[in-house]
Amino acid sequence: VVAEASFESEVKEALLPGLEVGQYLLLPETEIGALIGKTIEELQVDEDLHIEAIYRRGEIIQPLPETGLMADDQLTIIGPSGSVPTSAEIAGKFIKKPDLN
Repeated sequence: VVAEASFESEVKEALLPGLEVGQYLLLPETEIGALIGKTIEELQVDEDLHIEAIYRRGEIIQPLPETGLMADDQLTIIGPSGSVPTSAEIAGKFIKKPDLN
């Protein structure tokens, strides 16, 4: 199993040098569940991060601005190494804060 994990990381590094991949399962009972019901364009995503795919009910969906997020969706996000948020951070980073001005 260790060899497989090492091999997977080597493949990712070879295909995506300097980049990191994050995968996030949208579960209603978790903090990241706050993204459920939002569209891609409603999210506040850092310029260097890209939502590359949504895995929904066995299908891969291309995330378009109008794509709504649903419970049990899995987001795949790619960004520079060290910039991809943890599951605990993602809801706070991606939900737009109200403009108080």
